[in-house]
Amino acid sequence: MILYFSATGNSEYVAKNIAYINNDQTVDMSFYLKSNQIMDLTSDSPYLVVCPIYISTLPTIIIELLKKSKLNGNKNIYFIMTCAGSGVSGADAFIRPLVKDMGLIYRGVEHLSMPQNYLMFFTVKNKEENDIKMQEAISKIPALADKIKNNLDFNMDKVDFMHKISIKPVIWMFDKFFIKPKKFYIKDGCISCSICVNSCPLNNIKLIDGKPIWGKSCVHCTACINRCPKKVIEYGKKTLDKNRYVAIKFKEN
Repeated sequence: MILYFSATGNSEYVAKNIAYINNDQTVDMSFYLKSNQIMDLTSDSPYLVVCPIYISTLPTIIIELLKKSKLNGNKNIYFIMTCAGSGVSGADAFIRPLVKDMGLIYRGVEHLSMPQNYLMFFTVKNKEENDIKMQEAISKIPALADKIKNNLDFNMDKVDFMHKISIKPVIWMFDKFFIKPKKFYIKDGCISCSICVNSCPLNNIKLIDGKPIWGKSCVHCTACINRCPKKVIEYGKKTLDKNRYVAIKFKEN
C-alpha cells in the first residue's frame, strides 16, 4: 500500500506510477490531514510512504500523522522522498526511530530529484527544464518499484552524528520563525475558484467575500500558490515574477 502526500503533484506522480507497476493501491494522506482522522489501514503488500523533503526530512505533519496511525498487516515500510536536490540528507535519522515506534520494519529511504516548487526560497525553472528533470525522475521509478516488489532494501546509509544533532534545531527554528501564513496575499484577478481552499492540506484557507483568507496553520506546502490558475497568490516579495509549478498527472498506459 502506497501512502502519499503531495502539494504540487511530484510525490503523487511517483506514488501512482509505482502503484501501477506493482499493481498496488494508493492512499492520499491529505484526506486524513484535512479531516483530522488517523489512518487505520491494512495491507498485504509492504507500505511505501512517498512525500517531499521539508528541511532535510519528512514534513512535520506527516510525522505526526504516522505516529498516530495504525498500519496493519505487512510489517515492512519503505520511504521515497521527492526533492529538488541530490539526496535525502537527514531524513534517515528521523525515519528510523519513527518506524521503530510504529512497530514496523524499516526497509530504507530513497530520493527522487524532481522539479523545484518552493517559491519562497528558490526559483522555479521553465517548462522545458522541468520537463527534462521530470523525465529523468520517471526513468528511475521502475527500479524502485522492482526493489519493493522483490523485497529488497532501499538505501540504508546512516546520517553522521554532527549532521544529526545540528539539523533538529534548524528544523525547529524554521518551523517556528519562518513558516508563517501572514505574508500570503492576492493580487487583482482572483476568480473565487476555491482551488486554493480545496488544495490546502490543513484547511487553512477560507473564501470570505469571494477572496481567500489564510488562517494560522501553514506548512508552506505551496499548493495554493502554485495551483492558482490565475497566478495571483503571492508570498510577500519572495514570489513576485517567479514561475509556478504543478506536475503532470500520471496516466496509465
